[in-house]
Amino acid sequence: MHKNDFKEKSKSAENCYDMEFDKGLIEASFAMQYGIRLSYEPDITISEYYRLLVGIMPDTPLGRIVQIRMEKDPDTLKKFGEYEKGVRNEWLSFKANYSKKEQQQTDEENLKKLQNMLKSLFS
Repeated sequence: MHKNDFKEKSKSAENCYDMEFDKGLIEASFAMQYGIRLSYEPDITISEYYRLLVGIMPDTPLGRIVQIRMEKDPDTLKKFGEYEKGVRNEWLSFKANYSKKEQQQTDEENLKKLQNMLKSLFS
C-alpha cells in the first residue's frame, strides 16, 4: 500500500475500523498525530472528532492496522507474517460476529413488530 492510500480510500476505510473495537488504536492515533489525549479533551465535539478520525494517517497505530485489514493484493497477502495474519483474522472474526448480532437484533425487532401487528389485529 502507498502512503496516501488510507486517506484516498477513506470511504472504504470506514468499513475497516470500529469505534469500540478500535478504541485504544483511535486514542493512540489521536495522541500521535494530533497531540490530543481524548480522555482529557472534554470540549471536543462529535463532528470534530469524526473529522479528525477520517484524517488519521497511515503512520499511526490505527492507520497501520487499517492498511493490513484493507489489503487486497494476493501477492502481498501471501507475504504477510503471523502478526498481519492475526490482525486480519481477528478483524474478520469480529465483523462476522458483529453481523450475526446485528442480524439477530433485526430479527428480534421484526418479530416484535409482527407480534404487535397480530396483537392489534386480534384484540
